[in-house]
Formats: sequence, C-alpha cells, structure tokens
Amino acid sequence: MNTNANNTTDIASSDPPLESRSVTNPAIQTSRQRRRKKCHGHKQRRRFRRRRYKRGMTKEEVDKRLQAPKRAKKKQKVKQSQNVTASTTTVDQKETTATSASIPKKQDVNQNQVKHVVPNNKRKRDISSQDLHRHLLPSSASNQLNIRPPTIKKMKRISFIQSIPVNSISMNKNYPMPAYLTHSPHLIFQALRQEFNCSLNKKDEQIFIHLRLQLFDRQFRLELDQHLWQSYLNLFHQDNLWPHQLYEMAKTNQPNICQQYVRIQLETINGQLKQCNKELIRQAETSRSILLPSLDIMDMNLKNYVSLQQNYLIQRNDHQLIRCKNDIRDQQLYRQLFTDNLITIQREVLQQLIDLKRAQLEVYEEFIMLEQRILYQFLPPNFDQFEKITAPDFYWPHIADCTLVLIKRKRRNILKQGKRTLLNIFYAAYEYKIEEYEQQYQQGLKEFQSRFPNTIQINEISLIDAFKTYIVLHTNRIIHDILNKIAHFREIIAQRYQRSSSTKKMVGVSPEVTIDVLHCPFKADELSYLSLGESYIRPNQSALRREEHRETQIKNEVEDIREKVHRQIKNYCQREPPKAMMDHYCELVGSRLRQRFMAPLSYVDFMRAQREFRLVKSIRRKARKAKLIIRVCDKGGGLHIGSKSDYERKAAKYREDTKAYQELSYNPLKEMITNVTNALNVMKQTKELTNDNYSRLVPNPEHVKLSYKYYNPKPHKKGTPLRPIMNTIKAVARPISDFLDELIRPIYDEYNKDNTFTDGVDLIKCLENYAANGHLKPETLFCTFDINNLYTMLPQDEAIRILGDFLRQHVGERVKGVSIATIQKLAEIVLKENAFIYDNKFYKQIIGGAMGSPFTLTLANIFMWHWGKRWVRRQQSKKQVYGRYIDDVFFTSNEPIETIQQLLKDANGWHPNIKLEWNIGHSAPFLDVLVSNNNGILYTSVYHKPSAEPYVVPFISDHPRYTFSNIIQTALVRAIRYSSTFAAFNIERRAIRLMLLFNGYPSTYIDQQFRKVFGNSISSTSILPLIDNEGQFSELRNKLMGQPTSRQSQVEARITQSKDDNGQYPAEQPLSATIPRLPTTTTEQGTKTKFQDKAIIHYTHEKRFTTTKKDMHEIFRKAFKCLAIEALRLIVGHR
Repeated sequence: MNTNANNTTDIASSDPPLESRSVTNPAIQTSRQRRRKKCHGHKQRRRFRRRRYKRGMTKEEVDKRLQAPKRAKKKQKVKQSQNVTASTTTVDQKETTATSASIPKKQDVNQNQVKHVVPNNKRKRDISSQDLHRHLLPSSASNQLNIRPPTIKKMKRISFIQSIPVNSISMNKNYPMPAYLTHSPHLIFQALRQEFNCSLNKKDEQIFIHLRLQLFDRQFRLELDQHLWQSYLNLFHQDNLWPHQLYEMAKTNQPNICQQYVRIQLETINGQLKQCNKELIRQAETSRSILLPSLDIMDMNLKNYVSLQQNYLIQRNDHQLIRCKNDIRDQQLYRQLFTDNLITIQREVLQQLIDLKRAQLEVYEEFIMLEQRILYQFLPPNFDQFEKITAPDFYWPHIADCTLVLIKRKRRNILKQGKRTLLNIFYAAYEYKIEEYEQQYQQGLKEFQSRFPNTIQINEISLIDAFKTYIVLHTNRIIHDILNKIAHFREIIAQRYQRSSSTKKMVGVSPEVTIDVLHCPFKADELSYLSLGESYIRPNQSALRREEHRETQIKNEVEDIREKVHRQIKNYCQREPPKAMMDHYCELVGSRLRQRFMAPLSYVDFMRAQREFRLVKSIRRKARKAKLIIRVCDKGGGLHIGSKSDYERKAAKYREDTKAYQELSYNPLKEMITNVTNALNVMKQTKELTNDNYSRLVPNPEHVKLSYKYYNPKPHKKGTPLRPIMNTIKAVARPISDFLDELIRPIYDEYNKDNTFTDGVDLIKCLENYAANGHLKPETLFCTFDINNLYTMLPQDEAIRILGDFLRQHVGERVKGVSIATIQKLAEIVLKENAFIYDNKFYKQIIGGAMGSPFTLTLANIFMWHWGKRWVRRQQSKKQVYGRYIDDVFFTSNEPIETIQQLLKDANGWHPNIKLEWNIGHSAPFLDVLVSNNNGILYTSVYHKPSAEPYVVPFISDHPRYTFSNIIQTALVRAIRYSSTFAAFNIERRAIRLMLLFNGYPSTYIDQQFRKVFGNSISSTSILPLIDNEGQFSELRNKLMGQPTSRQSQVEARITQSKDDNGQYPAEQPLSATIPRLPTTTTEQGTKTKFQDKAIIHYTHEKRFTTTKKDMHEIFRKAFKCLAIEALRLIVGHR
C-alpha cells in the first residue's frame, strides 16, 4: 500500500504544467467551469457604493472616497522608501554589487520552479516580487533594516470585561455576575451619565463604577438571601417543623439537622456579606483620585440601578416564603386531622379521598404542561407525526408561480386547522378526566358524611369541615408547587425549541402572517414579529430615542394636557383659571413626565426594545427593496405580505370593473378647497347656514390634505381580492361629512330599528321571538345575501334624492334648524368633492362615496332602506323575519328553495348598481352568529370564518393592562350570549382559551379572568375555571341576554341625545373667524352635557409608566386644591 502511494506521488510530481496537459475528461472540466463564479469587484466596495448613492452622492465623490485610503498608503510607502534610502547610503558598495549580481540568477531558478506549480482556483493576495525573493537577500546588518514593514497581525478585540484587573475584587461562585453586567456594559454608562451628569468616558472611571456595581449587586443578593434564611429561622424554629423543600436541601428528615443546616447557611451568608462590605469600604478609598460625584450620591444611584435590574428577585423570595408557609400549614392540618380519635376505616376513607385529589392534580399538571408547550410553540411529538401523515410535502409543482404559493398556503392552513382541532380534543379529554375525578371525590365525600356521624370535633370544628379546609389548602399548595415546576419546564422547552431545527420547520398553531409571494426575503424572527399582527405595539419605544427627542415629546404632552385642563376648568368655573396655578400644574406634570421618560430601563427590557426596533427597520428595508406590500387582512385578522405588482394589477382591475374613478393630470386640492369654500359662502349668504355651522364646516387650507387610498386584501376569498379603503381624516369635506353623520344617523337609527340588526344578540332575540310565536318550522330556511361594492357603486344623484325623501317622511322640512335642501347640497359636496392620491397618481371618484367617510355609511343605509321596501312588505305579509346590517341582509322563509332563488334573481335586477351574492339553507352564518334549524328547533353559536386567524392583541404588546382583561371578558360574554346550548358554549370556551394561549396569554392570567367573569357559577372546589352545571349556565345566559350590549347602548344613547336636543339655534352672530371652534361642554342655551363635570386628559402609554395615572390624579388635586373644584372629576386616558 505504501509503495503504490509513493508511485502515485512521483507520477503526480512529474506531470507537465497545466497549460501543456490534454483534457482527459471534458465533463469534469465543464463542471469545474460551471462552479466558478464571476467576480464583479470587491463586495465591500460595492456595498459602500450602494450606500453612498442612496445618500445622494455622485460617482466622482464616491470614487474620491474610495481612493482616499490608497493615497494615504502611497504617502506612507513614500516615507518608508525615503527612510530606507537614507539608511542604506552607508552600506559598502562591494556588498551591494555582489548582492545585485547574485539576485538575477536565483530569480531565474525560482521562475523555472514556478512554471511547474499548478495554479489553484482560490483567490489569493497579490504578493509582490520583493516579498517572493526576500529570503534571497544577504543577512547583513544593512539588510536587517525594514525595506517593507511587515504586516501587523490583526489582534482580537479586548472586551471591557477583560480589561478589568483580575484581582480587583474577590470572586464568589455562588453569586456570579448577572447578564446586565457582562453582556452590555455600555448600557450601564449610558444610563448613569444622566444620573451623574458626567460623561464617564475615562477608562478608570468606568472600571471603578463597574467594580462597584458588581459589589452592590452581590450585596443586594446577599441581603435578600439573608432575609430569606432569617425568615426561615424565625418562622419555623419554634415548632421545629420545616418545609419539605428545606428537608430536601439538607438531605435529611430530622428537624434538628434541618435547623442546624439553616443556621450554617445563615452564618455563611453573613460572613460573605461582611466581606462584601469590607471590599466596598476599601474600594471607596480609591475614589478620591477619580473625578466623580460625591460617594454618597453615587452609591445611592448605583443601588437604585441594581434594584431596578434585580427587582424580580424580591418577588421570587416572597413567593418562596408563601410556599413554605403553606407547606407548614398543610403539615399542621394533616397532623390535626389524623388524630387518635379516628378509627382505621375512617383513616382509610379519608386517605382515599386525598389520593383521588392528588390523582386529579397529576392530570392537571399534564394539562398545564400542554398549555406551556402551546405558549412556546413546542407541541408534543405526536403532532409532528400528524403533520407528516396529514399533509406530506413529497411533491410540489415544477413551475414556481402563483399556483405553488396557493398550494403552500392551503397546506399550511390545513395543518393549522387540523392541529387546532386536535388540541381542542386534547382539552376536552383533560377536562373530562379532571371532572371525572371531581365527581368521584364528591361522591366519596357524600358517602363518608352519610356513613359516619358528624360527632368528632377537631379544634372545635367538625371532622368534615376540618377535612374540607385541609383539602382546599392541600390543593392550593400542590397547584403552587406545580406552577413552580412549570417555570423550570418552560426553560427546558424554550431551550429545546431553540436547538431543534426540525421543530422550527413544523407548522405551528399560533396566528401567522399570510405570505402571498413566491420568494419571501424575511427571516424567521422577522416573520415571527409580523405574526404578532397589526395591533401589536413595541414596548418602551421612547427609551431608544435621543434625549432631545424625548424632551420634545414631553413638551407636546404637557401642552396638550394644559390646553384640555384649561378649557375644562374655564367651562366649569365660568372664568379663567389663575395663570400662576396653571403654570405650577404644568410644571408638576412636566417634572413627573420627565422623571418617567428619562428613567433607565432594565437590561432585559432595553435589549428587547432594541431588538424589536432593529427588526422593524430590517422589515421595512427588505420590503422596500423587494417591492412588497404589508397590509392588514380584511375581516380575517393578521397581516398579509403581497407583491406591489400584484396589488397594482388588482387595483387597476377593480377600477376598470367599477368605473367609479377618473384619473386626473393635476393635484386637485386647491380646486377642491375653492369649490367647497365658495359653496359654503353662498349658503352662509343665503342664511342656509348659521355662523357657527359655517365656522365648523369651512376648510382650513393649512390643515387639510388630499385623501389617500389603500387596499386591504381578502385572503379568505378566491384570488385574494382587494377592499378599497380611503383615509379621509384630513380631507377637505371631512368636517361636512362628520356634521351630516351626527345630524342624520340618530334619525335613521330611531325610525329603522325594526328592520336593522344592531349586532348578533339582536338577531338571536329576533329569531327566539320568531320561534316562540310558532313560525319556525322544520322546513324553514335561513337566507343571507350581501351587496357587492355597495359604497363604491352607490349612485350619487339618486342617493341624494332618496336622502331628501327619507328626511321629509320622518322629520319634516328641517333637521335641527337645517333645511332638507341645504342637507342635500352638503351631501352633494361630500360625494362629488372627493379626490385622492394612489401610487403617486391623482383620481376623482365619480360614482359612490369614499369608504372611510362617516356620512357614506349613513347614506348607504338610507339607500338600502329605500331599496329593501319591497322585501319588508313581503316579509311582513308572510310573518317572516327580515333584517339588515349595512350591506348584509338576513331573512327567513317557509317557501321552497326554488321560489327563494327566483326571488333573489329578480331582486338582482332591481337596480343596475346593486348585485347580490346569497346563501340559502337550514344553517346560515350572519355577522358572527351561526343559526341553525334542527327539525324546528333553533340552535345558535359563535361563527368563525374558516380562514380567519385566532388573533387578538398579543399579551406582550405595550397596551394598558385593562385591555387584555376586556378582551377576555368580551369573548366570554359573547360566547355565553350566542350559545343556545351548554355543549356549544363549552366548545367556544375551549376555543377562546386556545386563542388566548396562541397569543401568549399565561395560563394563570386566563384562569383569573375566567373566574372573574363566571363568578358564582363556578364551584368552589373546581380546579379549572369552568361551569360544570347546565342550570347555572342557563341562569347566567338569561341574565346577560337581558342586558344591552355595548353597541345597543351606543345606538340608544345617540337617539336619546338627538331627542333631548331641541333643535333650535340662536340668532345670527357676527362671523369672527373661519377656524372651527373648540368643542365645549355647555351649549349656547346653558344645557349641560354628560362631560360637564369631567376633565379628560390623555398621555402616551408605555409599559414602564405604571403609576403615571395615579400621579396625574395626585398632581391635579395638589395644584388646584385652592380653586374649590372638588366636584370636577379628572379622567386620565391613554393615547
């Protein structure tokens, strides 16, 4: 074997050069050529050029920047060559001649050797001939001088932690440095610069502060542990009864040894704490030579910083003490329970009941572990097998186009829905098992009560009551222990998820962003961020801004609060508040806000805010580069990623199909302002508008902007059509639209409430009355239809005429002092002075109204009122249900399906702009309700669209805390109201719990909110927060169905407010200005509104502003205590 190897080596070395070799295998050469990549220049230089071009630099400027390092190196070489020339002038001429004569010969030899070297495909450095032949130069003293300086080896960058002297302070293995001290020390000095009012740029200052922080951190943790172990000794040494955890730590079951172990630990901690204090004193003596604030001020700030970073340890110790106290109490009750008064059979029965409870808690522990797997997206392994069996990916289309994107999206949706259904089955199984154990326990307890008389007393309490007390405490203690285990279990599954590449490739169950492009440039962490949805708010956004930006934000917040408080106090007191008092109030508010905005963040919070900010920047950059559009899914929740070209194609098709838009070649904003102002001036001169109304409606050229249009995708429909949305907040006609909506909508709500469904509860009540009157039969069909593009296809002139007819029929010739003709003129302005910008092009809408304008909704309702008169008369004659919610219609019929279909086809031709899409059957969804006719029995439940993602505001979002409790309460109350059966409610309750877990809501928080909503309907001994009695569910449902919903309350309040207003306006007043007045809480005639005794202010919410609302109330009372406005209630809201 060795001989063959040597022969092979010799043959290889005797081969001719590569140029003279014949190609023996052309395929190999071709494959090599294919693998070689073309070089288009240095990547770093290309990247440098792209960035400078984006900044607006020219090619000459960029080339000059690139040549600058070369010119600097050239100058350096010139200086070195001059030094070499000066140093070599004293060398002997003979040696130089001999050297120069000997070099060419050796060069020739070396060149001959180079010819036989086979060139490599790797790119190498350009080595000069001087470097190649340096080893041939004579070793004289003159040649030891640097002809060319050697390349400096690139040294590894030394971190700040490594630059700290090793023996500066003692090390403690039990208390290593935390992450905020080791990972990012620059964040520490960045936060402390504001506190010290010092730059902290010197290395010795930074090292001193970092060492002192290490000592204060160790002192903080030692003091916490000292307090914990001292509490152990104070609480448990008298009875010499110790928690099980301490027995395990001491590795004994004897109380005396456990007590000795606690004392030893306490002495050890005391010794370490004394050593730490000595080191602090010794280090303080070295601070005299360092220019820092006084030692006391510095130590106070450093301790506050350590407390901010390690505050979670205090809560952890408090939980630990509570856990130990519960353990001791459990042991004491167990000893008292099993006294000598009990006979053997009694002990056995009670122990069996305890074992049943423990078995139930074991199932509960598995249930909680499953929820943790859902939270951290690490499902059990059998879910992976489900994915491989249900939707294998062994085949994909050969052509990569939109068909491939659709197939991939359908596959993911199938897998997600399947896994979610499987999780619902898992949940039901766990609940049934826990409920089964609960029934066995309750049955065993009843048998024990009936079998043994209640004569045994334990501490003046009956045996049964003492046992129930023990079971409650024992159950709570075990649940607390389970939650502590879960904390460790969360860390394990989080680590496994990070290390498992196969798990990350599996389809999860949490809401995801919809990807509708062939090549997605976003990474996994960026897609995860987008999956948080449109409602997600990054936490602590202002903490990453510069100090001057935060000062500007504080100034704007104070000015906004000052304006609102000043106006409200002025209206309440009917006089101007004292200027000095207002200045003092604003000073207090600004100081408190500055304290909140400038406070440093903990290391974990800062790193999270910084990471998410970088993700947002990266997503924007990639979306702009790849020409992608990220929009909110219409009626489905979540975000959608689509290509810009696809959006433009669909938008052009929508404009072509509707023919509702006309492209303009100029910016129509000034023309619209002129037209609207002239029309309003004419109405004012003809006394059609009062001065107040004119001031409110006239556009202000400095504030108005052209509307812009965008499209929201509908991924739940075939082809992902687009829904046009127009932003008209600062449009020219927006004040007129708001005015008409406030004027007319209460009238429509009042006179058309019988044929309008306010929400799903209104529909259910109507159907329940329909069934109670005997009209619901086994053959009854439920029919729904909706209008295509109602807002866009609304005929303008006809709609204005119908608006006049509606108002004259129900109100008369005037509405609150405004004539019907004037209202029609204003409506014409809103509809026809409607232009917008889309994709840098100007358009004018010639059919319909802007979707997004308030008055367009009211006008569409009135138009559909006129269109549906035939339906109403027909349904009333047959005693059937008919109702509408904007463009969605629901009705019942006992006629054959063929008759209904023919009727709908006829209705499809009633108006050329109104086209219907219908659904007929014994079961039909309408709004968010699914109604079914099961042989003449009405069933209702919550309806979820098949493509809708189970999305709510994520729990990690920077929303106020009450937002999350309101979400849970709203979902549960809707489930109770909509579910006609107990089984349907349980299905929806499990779906709500899963939905909350998908969005990051902790299990303990979900349980807490569920118990708050269900209240007394939950059994006191139930482990899970669920209603186990159908009678209690029916009672709770009847109670909630008797209460109005929030939407019904809003409609009734609108109608009542419209009725209370007498509709009269004061006499003409001279027109003072054309700028709209600020709204007041008192009308011209002195009528008080509901906000008369309230001052409402807002501030920008952030997660770290925990006590800001309380501070605002305190400052308000303190600043205005001498103004006698105690009855004025301050309401602090979030922005």
